[in-house]
Amino acid sequence: MPGGYWLKYSINGNFEKQHDFFVRPEGPIPAKVDLTVASDDQPVIATATIQFRDHYRIEDQNMRRIGNLFVLDATADGPLPLRAAIPPPPTKVDYELGELPEGLYFAAFRMNGFFYDFVQFTVDANGGFEAEVELKIEVDEHVKLTAIVDIDDPFVIVTDAGEPVIDGNIVRIFATAERVTFIAPPSGDPMTFEYELGELDAGKYRLIYYINEKAEASAGFIVPELPKPPVARISHIKISEGDASWLANVGVILLPGQEVIDWGKVRHDGNTFHVNVTVEWVDFAPPIEPLPMPDISLLPDGVTRDAEGDARIGIVPIRIVTHDYVLGVLVSGEYKFVVHSRDQVVAKKAFEVGDLSLIHI
Repeated sequence: MPGGYWLKYSINGNFEKQHDFFVRPEGPIPAKVDLTVASDDQPVIATATIQFRDHYRIEDQNMRRIGNLFVLDATADGPLPLRAAIPPPPTKVDYELGELPEGLYFAAFRMNGFFYDFVQFTVDANGGFEAEVELKIEVDEHVKLTAIVDIDDPFVIVTDAGEPVIDGNIVRIFATAERVTFIAPPSGDPMTFEYELGELDAGKYRLIYYINEKAEASAGFIVPELPKPPVARISHIKISEGDASWLANVGVILLPGQEVIDWGKVRHDGNTFHVNVTVEWVDFAPPIEPLPMPDISLLPDGVTRDAEGDARIGIVPIRIVTHDYVLGVLVSGEYKFVVHSRDQVVAKKAFEVGDLSLIHI
């Protein structure tokens, strides 16, 4: 019979020598095997369905476990001298694997020393069920997730939706599903859960959704970089003498979606005046409407007027908004007017009081 053997030689009951040898099997029996494992209930049962080409009978079967691997052995004898239809009906051989804890397992079927089929299977803590999870991710100032969970067993529901666990650029959610008892039959409708992921740094992310520690769905998303805070772009600075005070008229060029949110106050440092202008991106900027344009000679290079008289930089429509700063009564002398934005000096102009001559810088 195929297998491993050893021959022991003794003289007068005293062991003298041993010889080990192996009898090779004649070859695999012509057969097709379908190995299945029923892991929904305990104990777990494995079934080998054998379709022989000729007539054979199973004489012996046994099982050996190596870690999470089950080797299912069978010994077949034949072909038998039977006058019957060929091929014969399938032969089924059952193996009880025992009560197994939750985890991933493997099973291999071997007959007369030859392997025929190999499967992997899982054992779930609450019995087997299938779940479909749809993930919808909304990326805004805060990232939001909607998970729609559809479980094929209506008596299994998500009892704990879990909380997002963020590890670098990986977001994991561990939900728990359990079989529960209902007074009335459950509807079996999909369950919807919403999660707040909060403010995330710009970059690529991968979200993985687990049910009972088994990954059921995953999705990638990108958090874009927010636009950098804009620096005010000055179109002109015009200094003039009013009836009772000197004035500085300052123009700011605004792109679509920008607005001046703070013109600042005049600070006086010796003969130098400072103002700080703050421009921001806004969700609802005022519509671009024709405004009185400053003297075209005061505008910087690149700003043009189209046929309708609207201001543009290239093909981009712009708005030019202006603001008057009161400098007060000035005595004769040399002065400077400096415009700051985002801790930068964006424009300045020198002027003299007395002869009203203006000097550009």
